[in-house]
Amino acid sequence: MIVIRALDGIAVDVDEDTVTLVSGPYPHDVGAHTYVHGVERGVLVTAESAAALAARLGVNPPLAKLTRPNATPVWIKGSAVTTLRTPRHTARVSQLNKRKSPDARHANLWPVCRDPL
Repeated sequence: MIVIRALDGIAVDVDEDTVTLVSGPYPHDVGAHTYVHGVERGVLVTAESAAALAARLGVNPPLAKLTRPNATPVWIKGSAVTTLRTPRHTARVSQLNKRKSPDARHANLWPVCRDPL
């Protein structure tokens, strides 16, 4: 168990093995926001940096770091991925072209999870 402090200041005990996705702020967010999916109270929002929180979880295997079409990172639990899909037509092509993949065959596949990105 780890403690994550919500934006409202409440300390929430979280079983790190239940976390399926950690993502940083949305473009409309004011201030630091990190979204934690998979916790029992739904989506937990915290001001802790997404990268720091993903590292602090200490789960084995670790969460995989992926890049959204807007070039922001998201950390995802591999077992939470249910399917892969091609990018939507609304994804910014300039960011898709810049994305690096260790395997070119999978460069244009995106994970689909039980919790939406």
